[in-house]
Amino acid sequence: MKLEYSNANDLLFNEFEEMKTAFEINFEDYDYDSEHKCYAIYERELTPYILKQLRENNTPELKKIFNFVEKLMTGGDFELANMVAVAVVESLYFEEDFDDFKYELLKFCGKATLQSFIDCFCEEEKAEWEKYKAA
Repeated sequence: MKLEYSNANDLLFNEFEEMKTAFEINFEDYDYDSEHKCYAIYERELTPYILKQLRENNTPELKKIFNFVEKLMTGGDFELANMVAVAVVESLYFEEDFDDFKYELLKFCGKATLQSFIDCFCEEEKAEWEKYKAA
């Protein structure tokens, strides 16, 4: 299957069966905007799933998730990469408890995903990140 924005939901569902199940359960919540439905699905299903895996310290699943996210970010489709940056990266960044798991989360990120997080950082956070990397 091609890594394209038009296939975003199928890519997610093929990689994570539990996302398809969650979508089917919550289907009525997503029919308000079919053009941008994948943004809502990634934000409302994948982002909480990532948070759950972080809280459970599920390293194998986090590696799988962030390998998938990195693949979408670097697959060459700008719309798909942008959707992931907004619906997943920015959603995680703006989570109330992001600072509690920031460094744990960032260690799973590939280069493009990590850069997307860093692009969200304010100058103080960027300086803090540089200190953390150097340590």
